[in-house]
Amino acid sequence: VALREHGIPVVADLPGVGQNLQDHIEISLVYQLNGPHSYDKYKKPHWKAAAGLNYLLFRDGPASSNLIEGGAFWWGNTSEAIPDVQYFMVVGAGIEEGVDAVPGGNGCTINLGQIRPRSRGEVT
Repeated sequence: VALREHGIPVVADLPGVGQNLQDHIEISLVYQLNGPHSYDKYKKPHWKAAAGLNYLLFRDGPASSNLIEGGAFWWGNTSEAIPDVQYFMVVGAGIEEGVDAVPGGNGCTINLGQIRPRSRGEVT
């Protein structure tokens, strides 16, 4: 109904679409590393190709990683029974969309995110 009111054609009528939207706030802390200790160089085409070839031949190397090398859960609200904050570390800076690279070219990113937001929204 809401789509029709705005002149948008309905392709498939699926109840609930556009409702129960949750905004998972996330903060990225980016740090520069001393030395080539990150996956940042694999953003360059020749390094990316080398990593892909290494994976195809040996099933090893940087292309075998999911890039998230560590993580933890914590409580933003200690009265809750289960954690509501997630931390994870990416061995790279600027690998994720929207995260800036570092001037030296080698960095790491610590992400902190809200995993169980209470607020809900909808698109109408």
